[in-house]
Amino acid sequence: MAFYASDKVRLYKWLCHVISPIKIKNDHPEKLPACEGDWGKIIHLGSVNGVLPMLYSQLKNNNQLALLPPDLSLALEGFYELNCLFNKRLREQIISTTRLLNHHNINPIWLKGSSNLLAPDWTSSTRTMLDLDLWIPDANDQRSALKILEIDGYRSQSDTLATDYLSHHHYAPLFKVGEPARLELHRHIVSPRCFSLLPDGNSFKNVKWVAGDINFGTLALNEQIMQSYLQCTEQSTDLLCRPRSTIKIMKIVDFLQRLSSKGISFSEWMTENPALMQEPWRVKAQDFSSFLHEFFFIDIPVKNNKKYLRKIAFAIQFQKIELAYYIAKHGLRLILSGDLKSIDRWRIKINQALLLLRK
Repeated sequence: MAFYASDKVRLYKWLCHVISPIKIKNDHPEKLPACEGDWGKIIHLGSVNGVLPMLYSQLKNNNQLALLPPDLSLALEGFYELNCLFNKRLREQIISTTRLLNHHNINPIWLKGSSNLLAPDWTSSTRTMLDLDLWIPDANDQRSALKILEIDGYRSQSDTLATDYLSHHHYAPLFKVGEPARLELHRHIVSPRCFSLLPDGNSFKNVKWVAGDINFGTLALNEQIMQSYLQCTEQSTDLLCRPRSTIKIMKIVDFLQRLSSKGISFSEWMTENPALMQEPWRVKAQDFSSFLHEFFFIDIPVKNNKKYLRKIAFAIQFQKIELAYYIAKHGLRLILSGDLKSIDRWRIKINQALLLLRK
C-alpha cells in the first residue's frame, strides 16, 4: 500500500502512538523525529486534531522535552499553558451558567469535555474545547433555560442556522459576547438514531449529582464511554477537520482515556456491548476498531478493514482532495433532496473550504 509509506501518514501514526493513554506491554517512548520538516507536519497535525497540549504533556512525562529543539519545546509549552488558561475561562463559564440556571431551579447535566472541567483534577486536563455541552432532560426546563440564557445575552448565530436544529439532539449553538465558548443545550444526550445505545431514561437514572455552591450532574462512567464512542463513530462531521473518513484524534483520545478510567481493554468493552457488532452499527464498529489497531496499536476483537484503512491513509495524505470530494458529494445530495433550508450554512462551509484549498 503506497499511501502507508507517506511521511504524513507515518507522522500521524507517530502522533497517535505518543499521546495514546493506553500503552502496550513492553512499550517504550517513541523515537523522536530528527527532521525539522517532520516537526512542521507534526505541529500541523497536532493543531488540526486539537492535541498539541496532550503532545507536550506526554513528551514531558517521557522526559523527552530536552531532546527537542529549544524553540519547538518552548512553542509546545506555550500551547499547553494557553490551553490551561483557556480551560480556566471555560470552567468559569460553566460555573456561571450553572449558577444562573440553579437560580431558576434548573440543575444542568454537563456532558463530554465539560465534565472534565468539573472534576477535582480539572487543572491537569489537556482536552481542547470550543463548545460546552449541557443536557436538561425536561422539555419545559429546556425552553425555560433558552429564555434565561437569552436574557443573559446568549444568541444563536442566525435564525436560518437555528432551523437546521429543529429535529437535532441539541438546539442551535448559543454565543455570548465576552464568553470563550459556545453553549450547546441538548434535548437528548445523543442523536435519535443512537437512542437504543444510550437512552435518556437509563442515563438519567445513573447521573452523578453534585450539590454545593452550585448544583449539577455528570453522566456515569459507562454512559460517558458510550457517548464518547458515538462521538467518534456516529456524530463527527466537521468539514474542515474530518474529511470523509477521518476522526479528530482528540475525540479518540477522550474515548480511550475514559475507557482507561474503567480499567478494561477495548476488546473487553466491545464484548460488554454486543449490540455494536450488530446492524446498523457493525460497519462503523469495524472501521473504528481498524483505526485503533492501525494507528494506536490496540488489540481489537475483529479483523482489520483494509479498504477503510486505505481511505484513511488517502484522507490524511491528501486532505485538500478529500475536501473537494466532501463538498461535491454533499452539495449534490442537498440539491437532489430539495432540502434547501441548510443552503446558507453550506455556503459558509464551502467558502471556508475554498479558502483552505487556495492555500
